[in-house]
Amino acid sequence: MKIIKNNLILILFFSNMCLSMTLPEAAEEGNFEYVKNNLTKNNINESDSVNWTPLHTASYKGDTTLIEYLLDSGADIEPLDIDNQTPLHIAVYEGKYNAASILLSRGANPNAQDRQQLTPLHHAVLMNRFEIFRLLLLYKSNQHIVSEKGYTALQMAEQMKRHDIITFVNNILSQEEYAKKQITTLLLSQRPDLESNSPAKTITYEVAEIIFDYLRPAELSPDVLHRKNQLQKRTSKHKCVIM
Repeated sequence: MKIIKNNLILILFFSNMCLSMTLPEAAEEGNFEYVKNNLTKNNINESDSVNWTPLHTASYKGDTTLIEYLLDSGADIEPLDIDNQTPLHIAVYEGKYNAASILLSRGANPNAQDRQQLTPLHHAVLMNRFEIFRLLLLYKSNQHIVSEKGYTALQMAEQMKRHDIITFVNNILSQEEYAKKQITTLLLSQRPDLESNSPAKTITYEVAEIIFDYLRPAELSPDVLHRKNQLQKRTSKHKCVIM
């Protein structure tokens, strides 16, 4: 009888623990059933002492099932913790490729900056996450954003000797330069009468740059619209017809 009584006490004790569990705690324990059964609009973005929401924790763990369930249920995709880090920052830092891929595909900002002005791309360099670095570029991550200490992601890569990342970016740049020249050649072939020093030739090359900026897989130049406006002014000034 005493054993049964003790067992009942233990059952009640653990039942009360489960009832008092917060959603972030359940996510941390990987208790998907608890999250699923207790999720509401009021607690879906509930945070703990360091402002981690269940989505932060799921991203940290790389729990893609929980990430998708939370997002499908209306979770904020970019809640900020005490370091102003989003779930994407966390997934990148921890090297959780699939988690990062889901977050990006669902609209997470690849250029979000934390308290130190670091983007997920900076974090990919910091932790040498080469594959995630490539993934971020595909989602238009901006390499020109500067951290609090004044470094772009590529400058950080050079400083930390991340050779795979440096080589990859340099290859992209060289391929872009080749593509721009090919586009320029194509455009100029439509106007064989242009003189070698014609302003139109310079403008044509700038047209090629703009075309490529819209075709490129990653945003390596943040000033496309500015250059487009400058080009329009120059075209008007020289009264040149490109094609």
